[in-house]
Amino acid sequence: MLFAVCVSPSSAVPATDVADGAAPDMKVPQVTIPHIEVEMTVDLPRAEVWRRWTTSEGVATFFAPESHIELRLGGAYELYFLPKDAPEGQRGSEGCRILAYAPERMLAFTWNAPPQLPNARQHHTWVVLALEDSDDGRTQVLLTHLGFAELAARHAEHATEFERTRDYFARVWPHVLGALKASSPAAAADRQQET
Repeated sequence: MLFAVCVSPSSAVPATDVADGAAPDMKVPQVTIPHIEVEMTVDLPRAEVWRRWTTSEGVATFFAPESHIELRLGGAYELYFLPKDAPEGQRGSEGCRILAYAPERMLAFTWNAPPQLPNARQHHTWVVLALEDSDDGRTQVLLTHLGFAELAARHAEHATEFERTRDYFARVWPHVLGALKASSPAAAADRQQET
């Protein structure tokens, strides 16, 4: 694989002598919240998988009906799951940004917690998407979602919200990649034959 995400299987943030804004004699507790890693092979060429993650038209095929994506460093990566009349900040991934990318190989972006976790939603985790050709012409997709332990350590008073955020996305990301897989023409043809 051309790109690797360098993290331990369970991200742990050790105690430090002084937390941001904490009294000098306070220690930040160690927090262990594992990152999420989901891998799936999809029956689409890598260029098409890239297009589906990096354009509004592509994202609409499997993930969110509306979006605002600016494929550039610091560009918007906002996916809207709720209609335009939903309250501001509650529609989806408002405020999320592209952190890095290598065309058709890797995309990294910030991500926020769902609206029902308001304290965690104020602080972004990050997602790294790596794409690789498989031997049979399909694309291997590896999605890694990180930052839960780091944010929980920094904002210890809301640590349980970061744990709940991690649990939420551990359930959601396999469905997202499953929807990507199901959006391929081959998957659609298979469903057609079954009916």
